[in-house]
Amino acid sequence: MNLSSIYKRSAIRAYLGCALTLTLAACAGTSPGAPLPPLAVSSTGPCCGALAPKAEKLLAILDASKVETLWQPGHLVDWKSGASRGLARSAGDTHCSAFAAAMGLRAGVYLLRPPRHSARLLATAQALWLDSRAAHDAGWRRVRDAAQAQARANAGDFVVASFPSPDPDKPGHIAIVRPSAGRTLADIRRYGVRMTQAGGHNRLRTTEKSGFGNHPGAFPDAIEFFAHDLPESILRVGDPAVGLAGN
Repeated sequence: MNLSSIYKRSAIRAYLGCALTLTLAACAGTSPGAPLPPLAVSSTGPCCGALAPKAEKLLAILDASKVETLWQPGHLVDWKSGASRGLARSAGDTHCSAFAAAMGLRAGVYLLRPPRHSARLLATAQALWLDSRAAHDAGWRRVRDAAQAQARANAGDFVVASFPSPDPDKPGHIAIVRPSAGRTLADIRRYGVRMTQAGGHNRLRTTEKSGFGNHPGAFPDAIEFFAHDLPESILRVGDPAVGLAGN
């Protein structure tokens, strides 16, 4: 999918002061490839497969994150830990993108993050980066829809749901698709994927519809999904709160 001109303008604004060594064209280019091939999805009963061992490990990482008490809105935070560094100037400052990047770090998956991009408007920058050649080369692939995103998460991929803001002065949103074996296709069509997120409301368990509720026009048609293989080494991580050193 080609980015609209307004999204391109948003990318330019978001990348002001960016420390990326990649060129802006590489970050904000058109999609480099087709979506991942579809996994089997059932139209009756649970739709999206049992949880693979890597999915269970990702759940352990998410559950150990303390997302509902860290990465709090209205605070300045350390992006890796979510610990507060004091009150922000605005109570509306939120940290969905920092949380997503931090969970990627713990799982061994790179997602655009500081210092390559500042925390300001990072969610939109991540959305644009995920649709770039640079992200494709880093192992990210587009997922065609919500049911496939849930199936990929259950199969053991690190999957994000992403929405770049059409307003260059307002943040987008990004969340992690949470593995969940009990979802039905009807449930996903009504409420979207299961997610873990920081944002205006930090939630260990929420739905796509609820999680993107502060972004008019996002659900259900404007949210995009991207997946990255979780490394085999994630299965050997003893403490999910520590993650994979050096990533």
